[in-house]
Amino acid sequence: MRPLLLLILWGILSAVPVFANEPTPLLADVQPSFQQNETLNTIHLGLGIATVTSGLLTGIFNGTWVDVRVHRTLAYTSAGLAFSTMVFGILAHWGEVGTNAPLGDPKNIHAILGAAGGLMLMAAPFVAPAPAHEFLGVGGELLMGVAVAWKFAY
Repeated sequence: MRPLLLLILWGILSAVPVFANEPTPLLADVQPSFQQNETLNTIHLGLGIATVTSGLLTGIFNGTWVDVRVHRTLAYTSAGLAFSTMVFGILAHWGEVGTNAPLGDPKNIHAILGAAGGLMLMAAPFVAPAPAHEFLGVGGELLMGVAVAWKFAY
């Protein structure tokens, strides 16, 4: 299982121009086959808030004073919501984020925080009960929470 995850991670990182030493931006010639609209952005925002809420509930119901099945169910729900949030974020903000704007651009910062937090939240349930489980869950929740707050602030 671990070699497969490393292979997937290598594939993702080698596709990003910063890691692959390629001068062309990622997916520069690809155009979305859908029309961007406010509905996608609203769905993305709602999923982001739901992800943060579900992550907070997962941490609160951590299995010490409730049945561990509640914690596990909330954890998998948070992972699924994080994935959905990132997919709708890509659809809603296609072309707004990336190398065409500086790294410090508020939209890029929101995307980086959200993607890092979402990936951590997605990984957390699958490494339990390893020590990294708590770090990934809490860290992912914090990054996703900051990404949502960042969206409201900027």
